[in-house]
Amino acid sequence: MNFLNLLKSMSLNIQKFKHVEEWKQAIFKILDRLPDSSNIIVPGGETPLFLYEQYFNNRCFGSLVLSDERITANSLESNFISISSLTSANIFSLCKFPIDDYKTIDLNEISTKLSLLDHPKLAILGLGEDGHYASIFPNSLTLAEDTKGRVKITTKGNLTDQFRVSLSENYIQMTNEIIFLIKGRNKSEIVGLIEGNASEIMHLPIGKLIKSYNGRLSVYYCPND
Repeated sequence: MNFLNLLKSMSLNIQKFKHVEEWKQAIFKILDRLPDSSNIIVPGGETPLFLYEQYFNNRCFGSLVLSDERITANSLESNFISISSLTSANIFSLCKFPIDDYKTIDLNEISTKLSLLDHPKLAILGLGEDGHYASIFPNSLTLAEDTKGRVKITTKGNLTDQFRVSLSENYIQMTNEIIFLIKGRNKSEIVGLIEGNASEIMHLPIGKLIKSYNGRLSVYYCPND
């Protein structure tokens, strides 16, 4: 099956918004339909900060499970710490801080704690210009993984000094629905490749996810910052 037929055969929803506020409200509507007990996979980075500031402070859910985290001794670089400063929501952290050696992280302990949660039915993810999501990069190296395949340690290509702990592809794809939350003109090319069913994205993490995911996949994109 070629990529065009693949896109037609799956539930892929691409929505573009001219205005940031309209884009935000569309995301809020998706969250509004979820029960309060829901667990949700959420991203780090700057794009989703409005969710923590504006939505998750006014609406309580079960747990917000971070998709990935930097392994760093600098707390200012931590997704968990930056998000925690914005919201009182219950955030599931993938490691403790400060930390500077990935070998000290007990992935099986994290995996066991994840298994005690009802599996998230929704994953909100960011998407990089290079087609990565969570900390699953093109040419990403997996340095360690728990025995159940829920979490792993990755590094970006040959950059052995930039370690991440990330939910696995398998864990993320067990959700019923995935929404990519994308903003900025610098992301127009990767969104265009998805929308134009370009075969060159098939080797990228986003392309592999499109090929293997069986749930509802949406792209919500606003080019304006």
